[in-house]
Amino acid sequence: MESPANKIYFQGKLLKVNKETLREIIPRIEGMLGLKSEYAEFDIYEMPEEYSKSRGVRAVYIPKDNSFYFLHTEHEGIVFHEAVHYVANKNGLLFGSPPGGTNFYDSLMNETLAELCTGFVSGYKSRKSPEYSHNDFWGAMSIIGAVRVRDGRVYPEGVMDEPLEDGVHTENLMEVKTISTIAPIRHKQRKIEKRFLEEGAYDRFEKDIKEVAGYYPAKEHRFIRGREYRKAIMALAIENSDALNKKEVIPRQFRESIEDGLLGGKSSQNIYFESVVPLL
Repeated sequence: MESPANKIYFQGKLLKVNKETLREIIPRIEGMLGLKSEYAEFDIYEMPEEYSKSRGVRAVYIPKDNSFYFLHTEHEGIVFHEAVHYVANKNGLLFGSPPGGTNFYDSLMNETLAELCTGFVSGYKSRKSPEYSHNDFWGAMSIIGAVRVRDGRVYPEGVMDEPLEDGVHTENLMEVKTISTIAPIRHKQRKIEKRFLEEGAYDRFEKDIKEVAGYYPAKEHRFIRGREYRKAIMALAIENSDALNKKEVIPRQFRESIEDGLLGGKSSQNIYFESVVPLL
């Protein structure tokens, strides 16, 4: 599926974020998901820039309070992404809830849906240039403006297996250190997915799944022990949405897969492996 444009998050227009802005965006999301449009009720607060910089967070939707936190102005893709979480929560499609909170696969499902919707409507997609032909990860990460450059050329091959220091360019949303430290989590999750497709049952490697989810981190994976889950999930979700777009999976279909799984009493982990992984 060809997206209407080939741009990244920070090429989207800046929006003054308020209730009116969100109430214009939310019906668009409901429409693409095939949901009934209803008047949106929520709270919205301005996020202090100091807090944003110190925490590395630009925007957030908090389900338990039904509230958004944004900078005064924000790029359209980021606003759209958070609004997807609101729509999902309102329609019982958001995984994880207090007091237990969300686990790894809850968050991965939530973020994949948000990235899929954002890319579908806004035209965010991976770059198609030859420089990315041997590395799907860096093609997907180009959506948020992360590329590796040396001597004026892009060299994405093998970068997830070595520290990223000199010659890497990013656009605020994800720091260079973040991209390098998510490697163990991302690699292990993709390895589990490959085994699932080959063997057809993930109960055979439940220990690996628990390790990725943070219950039994192996000693050699120091970054997994560091709980870099949020950042790893973001990278995985961007890759997922790019792959789903290429397979012509539209947001409505993804929503239906979630609903079918929930009706069958399945967990986010079950739905992810059984309904999402085969499409990647």
